[in-house]
Amino acid sequence: MPTIGMGIQQKSKKSKQRRVLQQVDLANVLECLVEAVLVTDAEGVVQFANPALQHDSGYSEAELVGKTLRFFESTHHSPEFYEDMWETIQMGKVWRDHCMIHRKDGTLFHKDVTISPVRNERGEISNYSVFLRDVTEQVAHETHTIQVQKLEAIGRLAGGVAHDFNNLLSIIINYTQFVEEAVSGNKAAEEDLREIQRAAKSAADLTRQLLVFGRKESIQPKVLDLNEVITKTDKLLRRSLGADVQLITICKPNLPRIKADPGRLEQVFINLSINARDAMPRGGKLIVETSEVELDEAYARNRIGVKPGKYVLVTVSDTGHGMTREVAGRIFEPFFSTKEKNKGTGLGLAMVYGIVKRAGGNIWVYSEPNIGTTFKVYFPVADVAADRVSIEGKEPIPRRGKNETILVAEDEEAVRKMIRRILCNYGYQVLDAKDGVEALELAKAHQDSIDLLLTDVVMPKMSGKELADEFCKQNDPSRVLFMSGYANSMLAHQDILDKDVRFIQKPFTENGLLISIQTALDAAAEELEQH
Repeated sequence: MPTIGMGIQQKSKKSKQRRVLQQVDLANVLECLVEAVLVTDAEGVVQFANPALQHDSGYSEAELVGKTLRFFESTHHSPEFYEDMWETIQMGKVWRDHCMIHRKDGTLFHKDVTISPVRNERGEISNYSVFLRDVTEQVAHETHTIQVQKLEAIGRLAGGVAHDFNNLLSIIINYTQFVEEAVSGNKAAEEDLREIQRAAKSAADLTRQLLVFGRKESIQPKVLDLNEVITKTDKLLRRSLGADVQLITICKPNLPRIKADPGRLEQVFINLSINARDAMPRGGKLIVETSEVELDEAYARNRIGVKPGKYVLVTVSDTGHGMTREVAGRIFEPFFSTKEKNKGTGLGLAMVYGIVKRAGGNIWVYSEPNIGTTFKVYFPVADVAADRVSIEGKEPIPRRGKNETILVAEDEEAVRKMIRRILCNYGYQVLDAKDGVEALELAKAHQDSIDLLLTDVVMPKMSGKELADEFCKQNDPSRVLFMSGYANSMLAHQDILDKDVRFIQKPFTENGLLISIQTALDAAAEELEQH
């Protein structure tokens, strides 16, 4: 139980603290604080704004003094949000929350705000003190982390279903081709089958998009001239954008080389351009421009994930309907779309984001409603010697087999039958097994040599890698071709991503499989000749 003496002692301590505070120039203290501070009267009219707040907001003291707290209210919060704030502080309680506030230039900054009532000697509210702690960088980090987590979650989901889905697509694509050959001359049936194939290939592209932005699909980065990729894409875009969209390409000559997958880069520019076209239903201008820039330490500090250095910048601008800040802040999210139902998957810009990040680059969007949108894509300059890339042309036509024997190990019966049919039709002898154990038994029982092992990566009883290791004890190591519908994460776990390992990704076409078989057999023959 407190004594009377203790009470007197506490009052004496408080009186001493008040005397000390009276001797301190509180205005100087507030002006020296690195955190933003406001002082208002009892009606919420600003009487003092310290230099930190002036710096953060872009407003001068003269522009702030005399304004009410409503001056800082933002459309990013509901009217109920501010009603709660006013109700709380007028009741004499402390109010705390996270606020988004507009700077003078219109940009947003994030503050953790605390508003405390200040009472006079009579106990009446005479002022409000407002402390605003800047959390803009923290919010940016959290937003970046959430974005990465979303991509990883979708990537894991896509990787999990890719194997079975790609097996089914392989069957659909190839069996429709078998039927198409059988009904040759029946134009109606041929067109129906081509529609099925187009749908199956679109489904395969959708899976690849999921894997790309989830960073689960293998890529083939090359040192390349970005202008060449854009020039090639330009020809394709002029046909797909329509006559009412004017495409203007401005490529700065002699750009430094970058390192990226050329096919993936084409997807970036196609997706950005199609997105721009959809934002210009009545036509407009699409401008694609390349340049060379250097990002310094100051710029990198204010951008999450950016490293200072030399970059090649691609600017893609349109004169479309633009976006609000809220929409622009979400456009890279998987499955987020402002398009009508059935007019977009919401994956296009998420895929763009994933491709750019995998190339070590960064992408930013700037947009104003009714004015247009600009995407700025930065690719780091390659630190290796520049070799001009030749963008791949049409897929070569495979030659017929010469009765070579191919051992096929595939646990999906429908896929196994499909592969057997393709290879037998093209002049190969085929031994097929439903798993690695059966494949080894067939190999031991077969009296003649086996020219190539074609094996799925993931199978029951024995993995494709284990089967290949056992097979290669009796055969040349180069006589193995792996296939899989799984994503990179699974292949890496199985040690299949080594640069010397031959691999074909499901779903594959008949032509794609035959070319891979032919390439593997030719490589094995060359190694045999060298030895």
